[in-house]
Amino acid sequence: HIPRTIGRRCNFGIKGSDCYLESVDDNSEIFIVTTEGEVHIKLQILGDHNQFNAVTATTLAVNLGCSLKSISN
Repeated sequence: HIPRTIGRRCNFGIKGSDCYLESVDDNSEIFIVTTEGEVHIKLQILGDHNQFNAVTATTLAVNLGCSLKSISN
């Protein structure tokens, strides 16, 4: 049995969400917009699915209280 948790509901993925992928440059650096501000992340592995995994992880980290600086590192 997995206990229910109480938390803030958020959405992510598409523009207008709490957290979404704004742009990608040629060097696999992505620009993510969050409720706390904007963050640039350099991905080590290319691919659309990796970009969206980064958005998912960023959303979780922001909602757990991580700073954008620590997320971008």
